[in-house]
Amino acid sequence: MMRISHARVVLGVSGDASLSQITEAYQCLKTAKGSGPIFKDAAYTTGVSVARGSRRMQFSAVAVPFMFIIMGTIGLGLAQARRAYKENQKHSSSHNPFLP
Repeated sequence: MMRISHARVVLGVSGDASLSQITEAYQCLKTAKGSGPIFKDAAYTTGVSVARGSRRMQFSAVAVPFMFIIMGTIGLGLAQARRAYKENQKHSSSHNPFLP
């Protein structure tokens, strides 16, 4: 159950508002829920409105640098393996140990 003080903060009603004014503001928000900007219901429980796409953006902002690090590490490892393979090919051109 939400406290009246918390409901005042969430609904943006002044501190001296009566219970009927708070109820009216809540009913207005419930009816206008689908017509306004898209926010999660977390605004009613936590008091902070969270847009739906914000978590995806935060994940991308954190994940992109790590993806660059991972791809760079893989690229450098492949380049080093390729260079070692070519170096090995130069030293022993024949793979058959029984041929002179």
